[in-house]
Amino acid sequence: MNRPSFIHFIGALVLVLVLMVGYLVWFFTVSGVRADASHAASEVVRIEREDAAIVDAKETITALASDEAKLRSYFIAKSDTVAFLEELEQESEALGTSLEVLSVTEPVVENGRLTLALRIEGTFSSVMRTLGAIEFGPHDTRVDSLTLDTPVYEEGGEAPWVAAAMISVATTNDDL
Repeated sequence: MNRPSFIHFIGALVLVLVLMVGYLVWFFTVSGVRADASHAASEVVRIEREDAAIVDAKETITALASDEAKLRSYFIAKSDTVAFLEELEQESEALGTSLEVLSVTEPVVENGRLTLALRIEGTFSSVMRTLGAIEFGPHDTRVDSLTLDTPVYEEGGEAPWVAAAMISVATTNDDL
């Protein structure tokens, strides 16, 4: 063999070996970086899922708080009994009747209802509107008993209607 050919062959072989070693170093470096990138991408996906779960939980808590507030509005706290009675009187005046609270019973623990004896006086339509406003108002209220009457007046005018009603309202503890 010729000396220059042998030197060229050895030089080419060394060059190929250097290139192969360089390629292997580059390949394993890129593989390591690819594995790191894959791990980082999976962490990003996991964190995004956690963030979505947290957002869903916050939305659920907000919805539950809203539902709880709506539900609580149907009940009267024991400490708000006087305010409720004043609200009833104002509502009856707005509807053209006079409302008198005759008695209030303490809520029984089993059923949690406050029982009220009311006397409502006015025209028939205003008395019925007042009873409807009480029964179908914003609280869990029901009419337990009702008596309608027109007292006899000696004057020739139209006699007012008088409703004697026993109503009950759902209550809740003050500490809730």
